[in-house]
Amino acid sequence: MINDSELETRRRLAIEMILESESLTDDLQDDEAEILLDWGLAQAEAYALATGEKANEEEARLALDQGVKTVRRVMRFINDLVAERIDLSDGEMLEELLRLVSLIRELPKVQVIASEEEEEEEEIILEEEEDIERQIPGLDPISGERDW
Repeated sequence: MINDSELETRRRLAIEMILESESLTDDLQDDEAEILLDWGLAQAEAYALATGEKANEEEARLALDQGVKTVRRVMRFINDLVAERIDLSDGEMLEELLRLVSLIRELPKVQVIASEEEEEEEEIILEEEEDIERQIPGLDPISGERDW
């Protein structure tokens, strides 16, 4: 396990790796670019945090590079797809979306441990759902539908 300072350095590196290329969002409108950028940054940060168990800096950098490289490829693909959309038939668009799904499946899997605050929020939500179920038997607290 590494210290917080080293982990923060890796996190900043991952963010820089995403932000250094404008070509990831240059064909998108501002609001679209912001959504894609937010997603990419969140993915990159997750890869950085996942390296927290790797004390070997070379191993950690390799894992981080692999993850962020794939994220960048997905982001560039989405950017290019939006730019080309008008010229694609529905069938071609479907093919491109299937390629996108394949790219996303290539993203290395990361598991980041939720903070205690997030876990507490989740517990509160579950307790509220249980309270609703006790008050109205047969009511699904998420959809509001009754099962009777």
